[in-house]
Amino acid sequence: MRPALHVAAVALLLVAGCMGQGPAPAPDSTETTPYPPGVSADGVANASALVDAHSDHVTTHGAVVTSNGTTTVRIGGEPRTVETNATARATPNLTRIHVVSWGVRVSGNETAPERYEVYANETTVLERIAHENETSVRSERRGDAPIVVERVVRTQPLRGVLGALDFEVAGTERRNGRTVTTLTADETALGDDTPSRHAATLEVAASGRVLSLSTVRDRNTTAVGQRTLDVTWANATTVEPPAWVRERRQ
Repeated sequence: MRPALHVAAVALLLVAGCMGQGPAPAPDSTETTPYPPGVSADGVANASALVDAHSDHVTTHGAVVTSNGTTTVRIGGEPRTVETNATARATPNLTRIHVVSWGVRVSGNETAPERYEVYANETTVLERIAHENETSVRSERRGDAPIVVERVVRTQPLRGVLGALDFEVAGTERRNGRTVTTLTADETALGDDTPSRHAATLEVAASGRVLSLSTVRDRNTTAVGQRTLDVTWANATTVEPPAWVRERRQ
């Protein structure tokens, strides 16, 4: 049971089927229950089963993953929102992966944009960082860089939100021939002068593949400390080496 000082109202949108552009949609398993693996009529019964099903499906079929995050920090005595954005493209079996992310490097009271890019094939991972007028590239073996797979499957934020919040099934319905289960999760801790809030929404196909994740974590709703993250998984596309990789090979 959670402490009485927590107010919970739960939201999770579970959709059977996959979304996005590119090759034919990856097939879902036959619906023998209205819920994805690890989910029952009472809510998320087994978070590990749900995350494992998502990871297996994305690894097998590939994905285009779009992430957008914000963090509120204090820079020069004033609260500022720092944004990060990333797009990861992966072929089936994750044989080729290309990730491009944009962020901000904070140093004291100064900020500067930063671009981080990764290209991986079956054997090699190349990382490229562009910061102000400097660009660096490094190479390592694919087996030594598991983080490149995590940028596609994103199991860490999924495990984090499923482990932190309690979800309840709010209802199920048929939409476009698919079963949709809706839940919500929104918890606020009412402590002293620094209340905090944690909320999340997910969309999950019948196979267990998560289609989208949206989460807000506000450790102090009256000042800095808010973090948001929105991630979507769409169907896989082809992945070709970017220009800087092709030039490196010449």
